[in-house]
Amino acid sequence: MDEFVSGEDLTGLTPDCRCWGGGSFTAQKQRLIYWPLLANGDFDLGPAQFDYYRRGRPAATAPTQLCSGHEGCCFGAQLENFGLPSGWGYGWPGADPMCVREPGLDPGAEGGRWVRYYFESQLEFSHMVVQYQR
Repeated sequence: MDEFVSGEDLTGLTPDCRCWGGGSFTAQKQRLIYWPLLANGDFDLGPAQFDYYRRGRPAATAPTQLCSGHEGCCFGAQLENFGLPSGWGYGWPGADPMCVREPGLDPGAEGGRWVRYYFESQLEFSHMVVQYQR
């Protein structure tokens, strides 16, 4: 629990607490559904998921250009339907107290420590698209 900021109320939290939630789409959980579908040959179900990323690309490109200065895009782990991370993750008013942004945090980084730099899911989905095309 040493990764929490001093003074945060940890009442009721156990070592199993992961503080997930908030987003309408959680990529690290969705990937667990789509790998078996590809392995089983259920190819008709993949495009709906892959299109989610295609539709959200414009929203995921703008912050990447602003914060990183290149033309790529970046999808976080917990996203809204339009492709941007959930506002609560940035510490917006009414957000989870564990999502408060610390001073000096990278402008594009979320406040929630458990998803701040977690981008592996977007790589997995990219690989799934390649496997689907094969």
